[in-house]
Amino acid sequence: MLDVGGWRLVKAETSLCISTSINLASVIKNIFESLGNFQIEGTTSNFQPPTSNMSLVKLAEHPNELPFSLNNIAVVDVAGKKLCIGRHRDQFFGFAFKCPHAGGNLSEGHIDALGNVVCPLHRYKFSMANGRNTSGEGYYLKHWPVEWREDGVYIDMDKDPGSGLFFS
Repeated sequence: MLDVGGWRLVKAETSLCISTSINLASVIKNIFESLGNFQIEGTTSNFQPPTSNMSLVKLAEHPNELPFSLNNIAVVDVAGKKLCIGRHRDQFFGFAFKCPHAGGNLSEGHIDALGNVVCPLHRYKFSMANGRNTSGEGYYLKHWPVEWREDGVYIDMDKDPGSGLFFS
């Protein structure tokens, strides 16, 4: 059995699980189907392909409308949840309001020269781009992609932010 992006492919009596993106999963699925030795059993997850940009939430018409503090972190409300928007080198990043370590308010922290948000409580550092704990303690910060388009600034709340402990 081979699990790829929600598809279960079965061959002989062996099993293997691969975690991958849906684009790669579709390619792999097509390859195995073309071989003719595999049979599609169905999906093994609740994956639903995106049907529209309904997951995009407009934050502002322009980045200047976001309430950035001197530390280049703004606090926004999205569907009743507080989130932080970080600005670093003309890029924008969405991340959880609270630190996954001890619940520190990340909007009171700062962004270092490498683009990590630094928690004000214990100085734990997290990449705003991928949520990884760059100071080495092993935590993970929930994060969401932010896009600046012609018609506004958007956050994509449909992207799976991972397994951080605190959201709001």
